[in-house]
Amino acid sequence: MLCRYMYYPVLVDLSEEEAEQYWSLTLKISRAMVMRDEADGRKMPEELKALLMKRARLLGSAKSKLPALANALRSLTNPLSRAIVYCGDGRVESEEREEILGLLRDGTIDAAVAIRCLDEGIDIPEVRMGFILASSTNPRQFILRRGRLLRKAHGKSRAEIWDFIVRPPDFGGQMDDGAFNIERRLFLRELLRIVDFCRTADNGDAALNTLAELRHHYNVMDVAAA
Repeated sequence: MLCRYMYYPVLVDLSEEEAEQYWSLTLKISRAMVMRDEADGRKMPEELKALLMKRARLLGSAKSKLPALANALRSLTNPLSRAIVYCGDGRVESEEREEILGLLRDGTIDAAVAIRCLDEGIDIPEVRMGFILASSTNPRQFILRRGRLLRKAHGKSRAEIWDFIVRPPDFGGQMDDGAFNIERRLFLRELLRIVDFCRTADNGDAALNTLAELRHHYNVMDVAAA
């Protein structure tokens, strides 16, 4: 019922300034999680939730993603056509959205930048290229986004998905075991999303191999697409 697809994970790095913010947030998250576990360990405190959201926004808006996107566009074997670029949160009026979708559907424009307003409730089978600059680890969101790209249409034999993933900074062994385990847990959630994409991609094994170094670092080599 869905078309085949190729999946390309693209690893990007934080800038020095972003890495400092990431380190600060990671330490705060580590302390907040310890405090939560020492309490009842079940309910997530608002402070911890805010820290996790702040760090997610930092990763979603990493400056190096735009140059990486430009490189991906330059490397295309087929011209950019009927593409969606998923980025962070934002707002757009409903009437404007429908106009943009119409232009994308008929090929008047090559690509549209999408925010959460395009996560559901639209039907553009002609879309065949997706560039994920920001994504949550919520399965509902990434399943909807992938499904948006895999609907069959006349002349569409395969879709292509590029997924821009921030490589966690190397802090030279400064992390204690608690902070490292928290970092590992957060990376694992991201990895599960990536593995899900690899599992049904035509190039799934090669795509997953892109993250072999990170999987080894966090000792999650047993998480595979098979």
